[in-house]
Amino acid sequence: MILEEFKAGRKDSAEFWIQLNNKQIHIRYFAVRDENNEYKGVIEMSQDITKIKNLEGKKAAGVGMIFHRQLKSNLNS
Repeated sequence: MILEEFKAGRKDSAEFWIQLNNKQIHIRYFAVRDENNEYKGVIEMSQDITKIKNLEGKKAAGVGMIFHRQLKSNLNS
């Protein structure tokens, strides 16, 4: 399906996230075209983003705690 979209020129990239062996994997595909914009192939890039996602979760939890403290402080004043 993705390759058909690339070949037809309707898409130039696609991305997916999958869980694999307790890891979060981000996969991206990019259409490769020549100077005449003719489809020549595809490049796949895969990245283990488990650590990044864990950091985002910790950051989000921290922001939630700060917001809660500010809200509690505002209600008490």
